[in-house]
Amino acid sequence: MVGIVLELQRDCLESTVPASSILRKAKVIAAKLELNQLKTWLSAELEGYNCAPNDLPEYRKGIGQPKFNNPYNGWCPIMTDDGQFGRIIRTVFFMQPIAELEELAAGDGTLIMYYNPTVQETLQRSLPARMECGLHFSKTQIKVALDYVRNKTLDWTLELEGHGILGDGFTFGEAQKNEAKMVTNHIYGGNIGVIGDVEGDAVNSGFLSNSGNVDFAKISRLADQIEEATPGLPRATAEKLRPSIEMLRSSLENDDESAVKKALSAIRKVLEGAGGSLVASAILAAIGAS
Repeated sequence: MVGIVLELQRDCLESTVPASSILRKAKVIAAKLELNQLKTWLSAELEGYNCAPNDLPEYRKGIGQPKFNNPYNGWCPIMTDDGQFGRIIRTVFFMQPIAELEELAAGDGTLIMYYNPTVQETLQRSLPARMECGLHFSKTQIKVALDYVRNKTLDWTLELEGHGILGDGFTFGEAQKNEAKMVTNHIYGGNIGVIGDVEGDAVNSGFLSNSGNVDFAKISRLADQIEEATPGLPRATAEKLRPSIEMLRSSLENDDESAVKKALSAIRKVLEGAGGSLVASAILAAIGAS
C-alpha cells in the first residue's frame, strides 16, 4: 500500500486535484504526525483567516487598481500616491477559505472588491460626486496564491519522504512522528511550518541536556528559527522582539544560563501580546509556552 505522504505528493502534481483537497489530506497527515502548528495553518487555509488583514501571509495579499463607477463612462481609475492610505486602498486581502478562492479564480478576467463604508466615504470626498468605489484586481493573483500553497505542500511531502516519513496507509509509527518534529518546513508566508523541535517547557525540559544544564546548541538553533520567522510577525511585535533576540544571542555567546532563561522569558512575554498571529503562536509553542 502506498503511504499517504506519497498519495499527497501525487495529488500536488496533478493539476485536476483542487488545492482544497490537497490541504485536507495534508491536515490529516499533520494531525497523525502531531504537527500542531502546521495543522493550525492548514485549518486557517481551509476555514478562512480570522485575523487582522495585515497579519495575513504575504501570498494572500494582492495589488489592484482603485476605481470609481461613473454612470456615464463606467469604471474610471482613482489616482493614488505611495503613502499609507494609498497602499491600503491598493491592497486586496484574500481572507476567504481556499475553496472559495478556487471558485473566484475560475476562468479569466477581473474581480472587484468593494470598500468598507469608511474607505468609500474617504474616497468619495475626492470625487466630483458620490460614486461607488471598488478595487479591481486580476484573478491571476488568486491563482498565484493557490499555486503557492500547492507548491509548499509538495515541498513538505518531499522533505518528509527524504526523512523516510511515508506512513503505513494512514498510520505513522512513533519514530516517524519524532522524526517529523525535526523537519522544519517554512510553509506559512515563507516563515511558518513547524518551528522548533521541542515540546514541553523550554527551560525545564526540552532545552536541558542530559546533565541538567541548558542545551546551548539547541537554543541557538531555535534562535536562528525565531529570526527567520520574525518577518512574518506584525511589524510592531517584530520591533519589540528585536532587543530580546539580541539579548538571547549575547547570552548564548557568553554561555550565561541565567541570562538565556531571562531572554526566553522576555521573548515569550512579547509574543503573548501578539494575539491572533499564527507566527507568534508557532514560536511560543517552540519555546514551550502553554
